[in-house]
Order: sequence, then structure tokens, then C-alpha cells
Amino acid sequence: MAVYDQSYAGWEGTRTGRLRSVAALVRPDLAAPFRNVWILIVIIFAFVIVAAWMLFLLAVATQAARNPRIETLSKLFFAVGNNIYRLEFFNNFAFSMVLLVLSIAVGAPLVSRDLRHNALLMVLARPITRWDYVLAKFSTLVLFLLFVTLGPALLLFCGQLGM
Repeated sequence: MAVYDQSYAGWEGTRTGRLRSVAALVRPDLAAPFRNVWILIVIIFAFVIVAAWMLFLLAVATQAARNPRIETLSKLFFAVGNNIYRLEFFNNFAFSMVLLVLSIAVGAPLVSRDLRHNALLMVLARPITRWDYVLAKFSTLVLFLLFVTLGPALLLFCGQLGM
């Protein structure tokens, strides 16, 4: 085809499924929240709280191994820690507000960034539906919030399994 010929050329490649199209939209959007300093501080703070609690439990457990009188105290700390995390952490109003603010801070730029840079027209020009676009943005937000909530929980769970 000559350079000056600008006629329509059909697609000759193989088509991938809808799931791949959605995944192609999710992948770059998952990295975007970690570029914001304030969101990164909140995430690091959540992991630091869990790491500090695990270090405290490790210190209590090592002291209990050396001194049998502290053993009941260490069992109390483990029980209190588990109850605080199970009963109070996810039911706490402050935790819910942090998740709400995080979901607003992460979810709003997902679509607005596409609108600001006129990328929405290019994305919807491809063979995906509007629902695929919404599904991609929603799954990005859900995966981010799962990382923020279940990441520290799994870290604490694995840390208490080892003690």
C-alpha cells in the first residue's frame, strides 16, 4: 500500500476475547493509585500497623518462652489481638471512612483521566462495549480495595501462623 493511499484496511489479526480486553484496561489502571503520595502513605501505614503488631507479638512470645510466668500474658495478648482484628477492625467506623475516602480518591481519577486526555473516545472505538469499560474500571477499584484490606489481614494471619 502506498503512503498516499489512506483507504480503509480491514483487521487481519486474530481477535482476543472480551476478558482480555477488560484485562488490558485494568492492568495500567492498577498502577495509577500507587503514584499518588497520599494514597501510598495510607497503604504503607496499614501495613506498618500490622507489622508493628506482629513484632510486638513476637517479642511477647519470645519472652513467654523464656519465662513461664509470662505465658498466660502472651496467650491473653494473642486472644485480644485476634478479637480486636476480627471484631473491631472491619466493623470500625474509622476504617470504613478510610475505605470510603480511598475508594473516592482512587475511583474518581479512573474515568476522569480518560476524559481529560480524550482517551475515552479511543478506548470505546475498539471492539469493547461500554459495559466492558465500566467492568474494567470497577474491577480495578475492587482489586485495589482488596489489596488494601486483605493484604494486611493476610500478613497478620501468616505472621500468627508462624508463632
